[in-house]
Amino acid sequence: MVPYERKKNMKKLSKKKKIRQIKMLNKKLQKIKLRKNKRVKDEKKAAERERTLPKNR
Repeated sequence: MVPYERKKNMKKLSKKKKIRQIKMLNKKLQKIKLRKNKRVKDEKKAAERERTLPKNR
């Protein structure tokens, strides 16, 4: 638990900073989502390559 004096001196984020923080968070989540989708797609491609027979054998 934070002592009263310290809690009193802590600043709240301004509206601008809050909005910026939310934007950054959304951007970060979007990047995570894109990386996940790419990984899943790569795994599917690799599995597809394993299933197909080599053409020149």
